[in-house]
Amino acid sequence: MSDIQKIHELWKIYDMICDATIGINELFSFKVLIIFTGTFISIVFNLFHAMMSLTELNGEDASFHTILLVLALHHCIMYLLIMLVPIAVCNGSKQIIKNFAILINQLMVHEWDVNLSAKLHHFSMYMIHRKPNYSASGLCVLDNSLLFTIIGAITTYIVILMQFSTINSNTNVLNFIVSDNTTRS
Repeated sequence: MSDIQKIHELWKIYDMICDATIGINELFSFKVLIIFTGTFISIVFNLFHAMMSLTELNGEDASFHTILLVLALHHCIMYLLIMLVPIAVCNGSKQIIKNFAILINQLMVHEWDVNLSAKLHHFSMYMIHRKPNYSASGLCVLDNSLLFTIIGAITTYIVILMQFSTINSNTNVLNFIVSDNTTRS
């Protein structure tokens, strides 16, 4: 098998990988979106309940709140793993393709015959224009940046829920004070 034929075989394999990612996106992207959305909501509410249990650890039911805290954190870890595994797999395959593209570009540096250099150049250009990409219904790309975006959004929602919780408890205290003052009068 000549060098040009080997490059042509690699090109076909790369093309099959790109076609496979398109098929994976068509079959699973909506399911991934639904699973990630549900997992995101579950993580937010479990962390919120963990934070609320943490504030109640000094109260009467400290052991009960400790159990709630442990269970909520356990659920959060499990849900994070549900999100982490697909993201890690997608990011890992993208990294392998990136390393493959680097190897092809490193081969272009060497002095080859004109036909082999032209084939490597065309293959390199093809790899630039057709990159495999995993997405959740086109809304977000499944890579490590999505993980950091999700963590930032979870943190934001936890802060918002904690602020609403504080406002709600302050409102209850104000209602108690107002109702106590009206009964004294």
